Amino acid sequence: MQKTLFLFFILSLPYTVIGQNSSAENVFCDSVFDIKTKFHTYEVMPVYQGGQEELNNFIHDNITVPEGADTLVKKVFVVFQIDFNGKADNICAFNRFGYKNINSTPLGKEILRVFMLMPKWSPATEYRKPVSVTMATIVNIE
Repeated sequence: MQKTLFLFFILSLPYTVIGQNSSAENVFCDSVFDIKTKFHTYEVMPVYQGGQEELNNFIHDNITVPEGADTLVKKVFVVFQIDFNGKADNICAFNRFGYKNINSTPLGKEILRVFMLMPKWSPATEYRKPVSVTMATIVNIE
């Protein structure tokens, strides 16, 4: 029941913040849906230059669906960290069918490429110091 509520909360927001302490990508990706994951609110949240609409435009303009990509996947759940410098890191792409990590698939690799190209964000701050924050968003595949 708790896991269902957790997933519902994540999917009901365009993006949300999840607290994590892991820096290794494979450990990070494996622990994203851990029921013990805690939510954090910071004094100042990370901001993409131009806001959510510009983030969506950047992703849409830069993503190219690779040949051989699963045509059933129309939405990809992406979890990523914005580090204290504002750079996207620890990017994990999941399909919406059972939330399977798809980083090693052609579509997952394309999403990783696009997120690595992403310009720096304004980082989150806590007590006036920049902090690393885990974010989540849904990428619509056309």
